[in-house]
Amino acid sequence: MGQPLSIIKPWNWDAIFALINIITVGALVFINWKYLKKLSEQIDSTNKDRERNKILEGVQHVLIPNIHNLKGEINEITNGTRTYFGRNFHVFFKGERYYTYAFWDIMEEFTILPDKLHENDKLAEKLNILYKKIDEEVTDKFESDKFNKRLIDMINSYNRSNSDALGTETRAHFVLENICKEYIISEWDLSNNVPRVSEHENNFLKENKDELQTYKDIPTIRKLSKQIKDTSNMLKNSDEDILEIFKEITNKHREVYNFTEREMDPR
Repeated sequence: MGQPLSIIKPWNWDAIFALINIITVGALVFINWKYLKKLSEQIDSTNKDRERNKILEGVQHVLIPNIHNLKGEINEITNGTRTYFGRNFHVFFKGERYYTYAFWDIMEEFTILPDKLHENDKLAEKLNILYKKIDEEVTDKFESDKFNKRLIDMINSYNRSNSDALGTETRAHFVLENICKEYIISEWDLSNNVPRVSEHENNFLKENKDELQTYKDIPTIRKLSKQIKDTSNMLKNSDEDILEIFKEITNKHREVYNFTEREMDPR
């Protein structure tokens, strides 16, 4: 008699269904994980973009404009150019600009800045007051000493030697009166043409500097001139300190966020 046929065992459907469930759940978990990971990456990317835009706004509206302003101010003080200081940092502390939040982000990172900016504003305000005082003093001396009449003689004398280089007496008088005031008030080096003064106007000042020096030597004007010089130097030093901090912050943001020059300074 041959061997009996092997008995075929029935499938264990419970085990098979359990395995299918495990695979299905695992697949769903994996798909869900991939979806959440992608969503998280998108959120991270959106947050990074928002943060980048926020920082860029601070760079464009706070840092770069003030870097330009400070460089210009330092240059004007160095050249002895009298400037009325219209810009004030205190505007940021008042919350008058829509980008003030960007300014305060910078304040939080550099805690020494608020005191420096307040002090800078005080120096600029003091300098404006001193300029107003000396301007009134020089104007008063010009009028009381009948400087205007003497100025006509100086203009005509210069024009006779230089073929009416200064223009008509009326026009030259108006321009030169202000230039003479500026020369008395400011620390101009006449060896080079001073800003906004033509070659002939510069030569006119050279030719008459001894007479103009008598106004510089008036005690009240000399005292105010010294105060202006001292205050200007303090303001220049303050400007330079703040400028270095603003440049440091800007360079740091450029490296972290890969800002281009065009992005930072659209002008």
